[in-house]
Amino acid sequence: MSLTDSAVDTVLDDLVEAWNAGDAERFGALFAPDATYVTYLGIAYQGRDAITRAHRQLFATHLKGVRLAQQIVDRRQIGPDVVVAISRGDTYKGDPPRRLRKAQTQVLTRRDDRWEVAAFQNTARHRLLAWLTARNPDTAGNLGPKAG
Repeated sequence: MSLTDSAVDTVLDDLVEAWNAGDAERFGALFAPDATYVTYLGIAYQGRDAITRAHRQLFATHLKGVRLAQQIVDRRQIGPDVVVAISRGDTYKGDPPRRLRKAQTQVLTRRDDRWEVAAFQNTARHRLLAWLTARNPDTAGNLGPKAG
């Protein structure tokens, strides 16, 4: 693992820790000032302040006590200061889920020797559709765990 991979993984791990602590300030601080955040419902937030404000409200209400699980599937450096990370994730209460039902794409940028999330996209995975497309090698995904 390169130093870049390690630094990026630290940011992604810090996101999970901040979420699990219900700490919107810490969570938002991991995003670039002009970051974009798109939820699996298609709700989009522009800017660190909007991301922090939304999560402050969510952590106090609908997501209170909800934990986040994440597994990094791939990360690829596409420039000296840009990394694209693909992960699987899910939210839960109680025991962590056996299967992570969402797929995320995160673009991280390095600014002043600090890595931060510049863009985040969360997508709900549909098991039946994933299974159906996995049956054909031309449509099966080739990154991360197989459908199921």
